[in-house]
Amino acid sequence: MPRSLAPDIRATLRGLSRRSDARAFLTIAVDWGVIFLAALVSETFFRPWLIPLAVIVIARQMNALFELHHHAIHANLFTRKTWHSRLQLLYSLPLTTTIATDRDDHMDHHRTYSPEDTLTWGTGYGLDPARRHDRRYMTWFLWVRPFLGPLQLADLKEILTSQRWRDPAYRNPVAAFWICAVAAFLVAGRLDLLLWYWIVPRFTVFPILFFWDDMLGHYNCPRTGTREMRGVWFRLFGTHGTSFHNVHHLYPAIPWFNMETATRLVLDESEVDVAHGFVDGMRQLVMFQK
Repeated sequence: MPRSLAPDIRATLRGLSRRSDARAFLTIAVDWGVIFLAALVSETFFRPWLIPLAVIVIARQMNALFELHHHAIHANLFTRKTWHSRLQLLYSLPLTTTIATDRDDHMDHHRTYSPEDTLTWGTGYGLDPARRHDRRYMTWFLWVRPFLGPLQLADLKEILTSQRWRDPAYRNPVAAFWICAVAAFLVAGRLDLLLWYWIVPRFTVFPILFFWDDMLGHYNCPRTGTREMRGVWFRLFGTHGTSFHNVHHLYPAIPWFNMETATRLVLDESEVDVAHGFVDGMRQLVMFQK
């Protein structure tokens, strides 16, 4: 990892840190467009296999919206900082979170995270660190358990019983958004659309994709504590810069659309942990390095 950079590279990085309102609004529009298109295709050409496919596609897009929420925490979406909170109904509120709710914890993560934390990353999902050397346990934890319900139930419980509801800064915008959303579908007589094309993906597939993303990004990365992700799977599912994790921790002011360029500029991949495909990434998680 670079400890010092030539003046011309520093200047280039400053240029790569410029935000773009046009890119932000276009990206938001495309992310929501894919959601609407998936629902439209499923409803128009109804086949038994189309709803599950739409659920997977929409869950992927939820992961994309969460990454936009993440970039908004870093004020990387828009040129005006106030827009990140004012426009959170486009990416944060649909996922029942807010910029203010997540900002402090995430910024603390950037300030304090170290490679040593990879030893216990995942305990929030139920990982038993004492069993991390057991390949059968890790295979079960990563591949089987996510489909059995604990991630989904924990997510639902967090939303319904979170202490955040006591904070008006969280309660008011989230409640207002969802009251309006439910009312709109109710008036249209199509609550079924909200159920199948938002609630179902939100509490079935999205927690799995989010879990895999998070574990691949930080678990068992002894070199720097963050993992680079390359290959077709990550091109499809690694939304808005998640595959270029090291440069984000080094230079978090760089917006998602410049993270790949910045990575090529400052990162020597021989010095970091890299997953070359989803299966290789999972293998690295299971085969714990002492």
